[in-house]
Amino acid sequence: MKRKLAGRPGRVAIWVLLLAAAGGLFVLAVSDSVYDATSPGTLPHHVIVRKLYSLVCFTLLGLLFGRSLGPSSLVACVARASAAVGAYSTLVEIGQHLAGSHESIKWNLVDICIGAVGGALGGAIDWLWSAVRAPAKHL
Repeated sequence: MKRKLAGRPGRVAIWVLLLAAAGGLFVLAVSDSVYDATSPGTLPHHVIVRKLYSLVCFTLLGLLFGRSLGPSSLVACVARASAAVGAYSTLVEIGQHLAGSHESIKWNLVDICIGAVGGALGGAIDWLWSAVRAPAKHL
């Protein structure tokens, strides 16, 4: 008899989507040509723009990570997504360093924190989504 992964229909599909998104975003994050295209020096406040869309990507990963796990409390959803995406962000920073990035440690730490915050936002969105869809389970 087949068992559904942790009892939620479509859980495997969400894991596949999560891994594909994480892999694709990693490849984009370590690409010099993508960096140059998205952060031209002529774009006003290009660093802020880049950090904001990083936050959006990390939030998406946090949401997918949350959806791939079972329902839990708000604190647990936020904590586990924040930790997972923060760890992923650390791997991105290591990958960028190995690819020849010359960012300072300060910016590496800022980027890791943005990853953790994005993961936390994604975890909160996952919890809220679950609470709206099944309010009796979240009371």
